[in-house]
Amino acid sequence: MRRRLRDRRERDSQPPDEPVKSAGVDWQERAQFFSLAATAMRRFRAARARERRAYRRDDADTMDALDELLSRLESLDPRQARIVAMRCFDGLTVEQTAQVLGISDETVEREWTHARAWLRLEMSQRSS
Repeated sequence: MRRRLRDRRERDSQPPDEPVKSAGVDWQERAQFFSLAATAMRRFRAARARERRAYRRDDADTMDALDELLSRLESLDPRQARIVAMRCFDGLTVEQTAQVLGISDETVEREWTHARAWLRLEMSQRSS
């Protein structure tokens, strides 16, 4: 009983990402994972929005437009598209995104700002 409690205390005292670090996960593999996860989440949300189209036409149209714009952004600037996907669909912070992509926080901030401005401009042109 005591050993189980000691083992639990030791396990609980480890940082949450300790198993990942000890497993020797390569950052490139981690970046690929987050990229795939963001793409899957984007597709899931787009499909879900299309299913709800009958109930909420505006939400579904907006999600379809965003999905199309992200595909265009991916062809123009893949890194910006990955940053948008990681920030929006994976919920990563600027610091986490920078760490996963192996770039500086400042670069993520700059690319994130630029991508949001581009998306806003494209969305406003669609609605006009």
